[in-house]
Amino acid sequence: MGLVTNFGMKTRLSLRKRIIYWSIGLVGIVITVLCTTSIWAVYQQLLNELDTRLTNEATDIQRSLTVSNGHLLINEDIEWEEEHHQYEMASSIYILILNRDKSEYKRSENIAQKTFPIDMLQFSQKKPFIDTIKWYDTQTRFYTQPLHLATKHMGWIILAMPLDKIFTMLTILSKHYIILFPLCILLGIGGSIFIASRTIKPIQEITDKASLLNHNNLNEPLPIPNTNDEIAFLAVTMNELLNRLRNNFDSIRQFTAHASHELKTPLSVLELELEDLEENLDKTSDVNISPRIRNEIFRMAKIIDDLSILAKADTEHIVLDLQEIWLNDILFSEIERLLPVAKESAVALKIGDTISASIMGDGYWIRVMLSNVIDNAIKYSPSHSTVMCSMESNNSHISLIVSDEGPGVPDDIIPDITKRFYRSSVVSTTPGSGLGLSIVDWVVNNHNGSLQFSNQDPHGLKVSLTLPRLS
Repeated sequence: MGLVTNFGMKTRLSLRKRIIYWSIGLVGIVITVLCTTSIWAVYQQLLNELDTRLTNEATDIQRSLTVSNGHLLINEDIEWEEEHHQYEMASSIYILILNRDKSEYKRSENIAQKTFPIDMLQFSQKKPFIDTIKWYDTQTRFYTQPLHLATKHMGWIILAMPLDKIFTMLTILSKHYIILFPLCILLGIGGSIFIASRTIKPIQEITDKASLLNHNNLNEPLPIPNTNDEIAFLAVTMNELLNRLRNNFDSIRQFTAHASHELKTPLSVLELELEDLEENLDKTSDVNISPRIRNEIFRMAKIIDDLSILAKADTEHIVLDLQEIWLNDILFSEIERLLPVAKESAVALKIGDTISASIMGDGYWIRVMLSNVIDNAIKYSPSHSTVMCSMESNNSHISLIVSDEGPGVPDDIIPDITKRFYRSSVVSTTPGSGLGLSIVDWVVNNHNGSLQFSNQDPHGLKVSLTLPRLS
């Protein structure tokens, strides 16, 4: 049995794909956050620079004004004659001077025909206000500063500047990001695949090696990657576990082999003594020994023989004598041998469709395999039922099929019935050791075949022994 098992569960993404997808997702999130925050930071920086410029312009405008007889006067025209106050352009700054009663005193030439959204602005005699308002379909920054001259509040200076230039720069920056974003994602995908492949490679090597391990080759260590990380530590830990398992398996094998060997002799002596006792009782007394005693001794001897076989199989002390054998001849021979057993159980043992076909195999073990399967079918079949043996074939394989009319086996425990000493509750009252099908499974596997069980309708079990055909 392999150490790596596929459990029946919903299919999940492999670790490699999860690393790639998570890495790409993380890269995408990081790039998106960086792009968004950088655009926002640039926008804030440009807005701060614009506000600083409006503040400086308001200071220059205030210097160009003076008070005479309580009225505002312009004493320097040079500030008002600058291009960005005279013409409509990307860097235009609009000027509006209000009196204390918010009546208009003067405006710059570049807004001669425009109406300021005075009702939407904030005014204070102590501090300036900055507002962003949609004005003539354009987002515009308004700077409202109280005008103090000769320690008196004379009105307000209002400056306005469209944000088109800022939005144009942000649009250009966004277009660059739109181009760079897929390039970064592609680089992230390539990097993720590379990193995931490098990370998963030692794990895959360990998995591939572990999938080939069974109780016969636990002495083959798993590869330890030269990475000095958690994966290497995992491989070392698993090798230590394999060593402990191998020691436990060896102890069990030795115990089984020694126990079966040691028990054979006293059982043989017990059988001989029982035969002598029966002969003496037949001559001197009318007392008979219960058949149950002989049956139980026979059963114990069969269990010990089976354990001995499995112990030798585990330690690979059994060498198959492979040669060309004809399955149909072996099938007929085993059926003829087991006919008295079937007759004693009132079970009809019949032969169905057969063919003449040969395989490369060990005749002795093929007979053991068939004998166990047919004997099981007879044992678990009710009286006056039928056990049918047949053969099927295709170009590459031959199947020996044994069908009975017994209780069958629940579908959920079919994978367990070849385990040693496993017995279904359905047949727990029928004498048996639970070792026969383990031997059958070993024989089939060592002949590169397959063993299948299926329940029949309305009842009964069908056993298919499929072996490679000799071409």
